[in-house]
Amino acid sequence: MKKSEIFKKVIPSASMQERENFDNKIIIDSLDVNQKNELENELICMLKDSFDYLILQTLVYLNSKKSVPELLKLLEKQIKDIHKIEIASIIIQLDKSQVNLKKIALKSFNKLENNFEKIQAFYGLSKFKDDELNFVINSYVNNPDPLVSFHSKNSLKK
Repeated sequence: MKKSEIFKKVIPSASMQERENFDNKIIIDSLDVNQKNELENELICMLKDSFDYLILQTLVYLNSKKSVPELLKLLEKQIKDIHKIEIASIIIQLDKSQVNLKKIALKSFNKLENNFEKIQAFYGLSKFKDDELNFVINSYVNNPDPLVSFHSKNSLKK
């Protein structure tokens, strides 16, 4: 399989039709070590040009410690606070020594204004497996909005 063919199969276009219920783990697991390395390098290059959550998730699945410096650069860019939380949670899964990310995630969470982003952020914050961040999530368990309450509880289970 050619390099671009692998990439297209692992990271399809961002359309809902191609991404809904998509899971690239089986494809990745079928690759040999060299193909995985090529894919990893291509994914890291893609980080410079776009924010794509599937690329981030794939780097975690590949356990790409090589991507951490590029992810840290991405955090420094002017991006949405919800994206900062997502990127920080990806980095912490790859490199537990990046303890300063907790402060970035918490600061970004405190800037979120709408419940949809907070719900999304609960899952990112929970990946830190940190008592202080879990306490923040837990403070939404009895929220009057049933979706906020449900997702705060659900994110703590993961």
